[in-house]
Amino acid sequence: MRENVFAGIDHGTRALRIATTDGRREEFSRERLAEMTVEEIREMIREKYSDVRLFALSYSMGDAINEFTDIRRVSQPVKDLRGAGEFKGGGTKFFEAMREFPCVLIPGIHRGNYQDWRFGVFSHGASPDKVGVAHYALKYGKNLIVSDCSSNTVTLAMIDGRIRGAIDACIFSPGLLQGPIDLEAIRRIDSHEISATQAFSEGGVRKIFSEERALEVLALFCAMEIESMKVLMREAGVQNYGICLAGELSENREFLKRVEVLLNSEVIPLGKWSSAEGCAEIAEEIYRGRKEILGLRVNF
Repeated sequence: MRENVFAGIDHGTRALRIATTDGRREEFSRERLAEMTVEEIREMIREKYSDVRLFALSYSMGDAINEFTDIRRVSQPVKDLRGAGEFKGGGTKFFEAMREFPCVLIPGIHRGNYQDWRFGVFSHGASPDKVGVAHYALKYGKNLIVSDCSSNTVTLAMIDGRIRGAIDACIFSPGLLQGPIDLEAIRRIDSHEISATQAFSEGGVRKIFSEERALEVLALFCAMEIESMKVLMREAGVQNYGICLAGELSENREFLKRVEVLLNSEVIPLGKWSSAEGCAEIAEEIYRGRKEILGLRVNF
């Protein structure tokens, strides 16, 4: 039995996942959490995770914090809940509940902390859960391209263990459900048929294609987004690096094979629990005194 246990919380698009360093895993739908009160969530955490020394929480876009930060120092870790996809309320209640526990908030990747200033053309690069994925991937090397492909697609470039680049879900490759806003969507927004958030939330490959064809299309764009990050690797003189795929689709062998064929390269599957488990690893490192993780400062 481990003397100290740490927990990571992945606030995903469709579910919230909790993983601990002693191997426990639990998943909650956002709808279920939305039906609970903040106090009910607190009581559940007390009952199930009383042995946890430190939690690491990824919440929403994480664009109001630049570094790993004690939850008690943050009133709201996201600049605006608008534009963050479909709002359910469960994640917000969970965030409020976690104020009662030792917890570090994981930052997103954005204009306040990009490690390559050129990415500042985009306000946001990746949400905090992708930072958890990046840390989990470190077991496969320090130079990596990591793509999280499921409801949406986000891809990171990691050089010497630091997050050098990030392409957000609304910029390039679509996911199954969400995706970038195209010409048709712009016209519908301008004519007030739909909101921009609705356009993004419905911009995935499933809006047009059947399940089988949707996976074929998504594999193409996921591979293209990964290829784009190879430019950063070449510029930095990194010749040897791994390619990882996270999210639910990394557990789909057919999808993984399609991406490998398109890239003509082996792809390491990380699974849908990689974010929560990576967040738990981050909690343990911070508890043990780390002052910088993935190139981001720790303020805890």
